[in-house]
Amino acid sequence: VLGQEQDGVGGSFDASQSYQGDMYNVNVWQYALSAEQVSSLFISGRCGHSGHEDNAQVSFSDVNDQDPQGDAQFVDAACGDNKVLNFPSGDNIANYLAFEPGFEETSAITVCAWLRKTTNDATRYWFSYAVSGSHNEVILGEHDPSTVSFYIQNQGIVTDTGAWPVNVWTHVCGIWDSKSGILAPVLSS
Repeated sequence: VLGQEQDGVGGSFDASQSYQGDMYNVNVWQYALSAEQVSSLFISGRCGHSGHEDNAQVSFSDVNDQDPQGDAQFVDAACGDNKVLNFPSGDNIANYLAFEPGFEETSAITVCAWLRKTTNDATRYWFSYAVSGSHNEVILGEHDPSTVSFYIQNQGIVTDTGAWPVNVWTHVCGIWDSKSGILAPVLSS
């Protein structure tokens, strides 16, 4: 689910945790990207293409093929064929985009996106993957206005990233690898 944090598979949303803002170029890999690969995604820019997106389990093209719910909508991105996924301001459980990523059991994952949040409110989540028995299987969001939260299998890390600016496109990634022990949120703007 994009734009909400699930407290049950496919729902049980909390309006005060709803993401408000724009989302672009969401990609999910079933392996941990290296620091160099994440840097390449950032350097290529919001509208760029680093080549790493071609290997994503879920690409933003897959996301663009889905139907947003509530008042969430795709709007012109000025970046080719893909559109920005917009979540309007205001606490609301109706605004989200759900999809079935088809993940197999994995021991590593990377989730990256370009985000432009429109609120300074704390505890807003933009990516939530739930499975039976674990509604916090993978969650990415903002715990406080200057921290990024990344949960894997109900275990979380909250990291102080400094100010996450409002109305500024920011590249956000969460990287986890069970073998190496990496659990890292990355914020670049």
